[in-house]
Amino acid sequence: MDKPLTEDDPFQQGLEDFSDVEAPELSLEILISDDAMQAHINTVTANTSWQLVEQKLQEKSICYGIREAEFVQAIESVKEGREVIQSFLVAEGTSPSRVDPLELYFKHLPSPGKIIEDGSMDFRSRDAVPQSEKDELLACLSLDQETQTGHDIFAREISLPDEEPTTLKAGVNVRIEERENRNLYHAVKAGWPRINNGVLSVLPYFFHDGDVDYRIGNIKFDGDVEIVGDVCSRFRVEASGNVIVRGSVERGAKILAEGNLGVYSGVIGASIRCKGDFGSIYVQESRVNIGGNMRVTNYITDSRVVVGGHAVITDNEAKNALNLSGGELSVNESLDVPSMGSINNRETLVRVGVKPEMEDRLTRYREGMAFCNQRSRQASRLVETLIGQGFTPDKLKRALRKAPEGRRKVILSRLDEIRKLKKLRNSLEFHIQEISTIQREGFAQVKVKVYRSVYPRVTICFGELKFTTVTELAKGQFLVNDVNGPIHYIEG
Repeated sequence: MDKPLTEDDPFQQGLEDFSDVEAPELSLEILISDDAMQAHINTVTANTSWQLVEQKLQEKSICYGIREAEFVQAIESVKEGREVIQSFLVAEGTSPSRVDPLELYFKHLPSPGKIIEDGSMDFRSRDAVPQSEKDELLACLSLDQETQTGHDIFAREISLPDEEPTTLKAGVNVRIEERENRNLYHAVKAGWPRINNGVLSVLPYFFHDGDVDYRIGNIKFDGDVEIVGDVCSRFRVEASGNVIVRGSVERGAKILAEGNLGVYSGVIGASIRCKGDFGSIYVQESRVNIGGNMRVTNYITDSRVVVGGHAVITDNEAKNALNLSGGELSVNESLDVPSMGSINNRETLVRVGVKPEMEDRLTRYREGMAFCNQRSRQASRLVETLIGQGFTPDKLKRALRKAPEGRRKVILSRLDEIRKLKKLRNSLEFHIQEISTIQREGFAQVKVKVYRSVYPRVTICFGELKFTTVTELAKGQFLVNDVNGPIHYIEG
């Protein structure tokens, strides 16, 4: 069993002999970096004094960039926490520098994103595509390009190596305005400002060598746009001119083009709208609205496509059985297609002689008709509730004379609403009939040519005229000889 220590124990007396011995101080060393730009103290304790540090610095001939105030603050921190600071930076030189003589006023770096209403960040809206207006100031180049000399911790001067002065040439659609000691660069026309090999230009198009993804964000440009890669899922491209996509347009993406649109690969689950012509290899599960002509070199499947001009679908002699299957295709002019429908008898709707702008108007008019009918029924039911069903003019007059003033006002307001709705409905019916007549008059010039076969359950519509295939049809064409129908299919 261990015995407790007593006062007379030799070991206890030995410990007391060491109580008055001071702890040895750590030796102070100054460590200098290879480039003579920094000096560090190896260890800082509460007992380290500035006089000792200053003495060591003088011994090393260090006289520039001395951080005395920072050292005093560090000592106070050490005294409060009884801590030891390792490797304190006691002196630091300054590097030589050159003031950048070129100042750019157009946005050349993308933002991280856009903060939306709920406080979250939309990382797709990076505003990464610069856009300049006509006569806009793009850049300023100072001709007085001075440099600032640096010093190391021994106060020796450090200079930058001699370099060629910064220059900036004016490229396409850029003019230089010479001022005293500076040049101003203005855009001659609106476009995409960019600097390439020391030349500032404003191009009437935007070129992106990559995918439209989180690195660049959504693209919106006043002019033509060319994209080397894909338009990735849920990203958006808007252009006032033509758009070329050398890759594919992925699911959830959206493209809006005032001019033509060409997709070198395909469109999958995307939304497309262009006022010019459209071309692609395939369209699948997408919504496409085209103002001009369309050419697809493989297939369209399970999509809703509206074409303002002529539509051509080919298959490059691959004999693809799904050239046009599923979904709905509306074409203003003629349609040329190898095959329609599929061997699985999928329902496919083809509407020809349909002008997109008229189709939009018809949709609005029919929605208006539905609204008028619904409101009229609601108002009529309310009147019948107040005065009884099957009311005649005489019965209505008697009910109005006997009804209290409040009920009389309600009945009169509902009757006035019914009269207005009837007038509006008649006007909508007139416009619908007018558009239908215009469409029927153009049916004689519209044809649907099929070069291989038409499978069952394909419906062809010329306006209100319909033709649904029950059996497989061979090569031929659909046409209408009379505005009132019927639709004929002529084989051969």
